[in-house]
Amino acid sequence: MPETAPIYHRIQESLRQDIATGRFSEGDKLPSESELARTFSTTRGTVRHALSRLEYEGLIQREAGRGTFATPSRVQSRIDTRFYKSFEEQVASQGAKVSLTLLSFEACRAPENIAQALHLLAGTEVYRLRRLRHVDGEVLGYEDRWLLRELARKLKPSALKTESAVALLNSALQAPLGEIEVFVRATIATDEVAKLLELRKGAAVLVRAHSFYDADRRPVLTGQALYRGDRYQFAYALPSPAANGRGSAVP
Repeated sequence: MPETAPIYHRIQESLRQDIATGRFSEGDKLPSESELARTFSTTRGTVRHALSRLEYEGLIQREAGRGTFATPSRVQSRIDTRFYKSFEEQVASQGAKVSLTLLSFEACRAPENIAQALHLLAGTEVYRLRRLRHVDGEVLGYEDRWLLRELARKLKPSALKTESAVALLNSALQAPLGEIEVFVRATIATDEVAKLLELRKGAAVLVRAHSFYDADRRPVLTGQALYRGDRYQFAYALPSPAANGRGSAVP
């Protein structure tokens, strides 16, 4: 880090490096504000400014009267809205190993809300796909997706255990997907979700609801992916107004 960089930035980068290299592991107490101020020859106010950004990023947790502690690392999927990229591709690009566990894939009658999202009559036969997502062997997310029967029947059973939803649909359509809509919200884990994600009931989960469309703007898949709130975050990269092309976030 060049000496010309602002002091708060140098403090941030120093602590980021210490956490990334394991000098400070999950739960370890970091130096106090006074100690950091002495180390970097600055004020406690500057140290607090540096720590506020690290806390926002989820790298540390500050507790009144106790100090500052390193928090569990979080898996991040960085979404560049100029390009389609599945969750699996996003995470794998960071060097993590992503795997899937197939829970079920079966024909069923579409509930009213699913039928509306897929522009079908309630009760129309669709297929429901339920899978767990693991990152480096740890369960991180749960997929609950509904897709059109004619596309579902084109999918290879083996692919359901290895391929992203984007790859599955591209194969079934024999063409690239069209638009993808994503809605993000937070909720608490139900009994079922808590058990699947190895959480306590009522723990925070991040929900990314979505609808996939083909090139003719026909909905082909709808559903949601739920993630552990303590282990996952996502970030968006937005193109400048002058950038060409369009893109969508892919859950």
